[in-house]
Amino acid sequence: MGMRSCTLTFTTLLLTVSLLAACPRPVAPTPTPTLAPTLAPPTATVSPLPAGWVDYAAGTARIALPADWQVLDLAGTAAAETLAAFQASNPDLAALIGSAETLQSAALWAYHAADPAGGFSDSLNIRRVGSATPDLPAAVEPIVAQYRQLGFTVSETRTDRQIGGLPAASIAYTLPFTRANGQATTLVGRQYLVAAADETWIISFSSVPETAAAMAPVFEQSVGTFRAR
Repeated sequence: MGMRSCTLTFTTLLLTVSLLAACPRPVAPTPTPTLAPTLAPPTATVSPLPAGWVDYAAGTARIALPADWQVLDLAGTAAAETLAAFQASNPDLAALIGSAETLQSAALWAYHAADPAGGFSDSLNIRRVGSATPDLPAAVEPIVAQYRQLGFTVSETRTDRQIGGLPAASIAYTLPFTRANGQATTLVGRQYLVAAADETWIISFSSVPETAAAMAPVFEQSVGTFRAR
């Protein structure tokens, strides 16, 4: 079950990408000329950068993390070298990543570099889907259904959020996880979907029960600093 649960986590992230890309787009009706007042574009509301936090690029987006988090090098052959180093020093995170290809397909991979509780490092990965998601509630419903079929316990979904001034949704879940040393634990995840004009961002945080309570406000504070291009 160990490697299967790890593989499921990122297979499902890719499944999320596929489901979002496959969501039907509404057909625009023939416009009827009307007179309407000119409205100012919405202002992006972004949380101020907390003291001591570091702002990082995630592809064309940006996000901030505490100073004791470290961002992995995804460039070129460095991804394979990074993964090989993690297999020795942080085998649980290496198992979550799975392969150098998975590492490189992300816009950003980061982890909590402080001494991990029980040896597990809380982590973040950000991915971009090159298509818009105009109806987030309709997109989230099949994703949650697939998660449950794959053994995830989905504890909360929200489709009424705003992140960086953009429509957003969040999914909180847990998943059985067997660590590299054979110890059974639970992966505690929170995933955010942010719908920009022509793309969708998938922001996924992971922790374990020992750190979940402490990390929950950190994850929320971090995602509040996310800005799409």
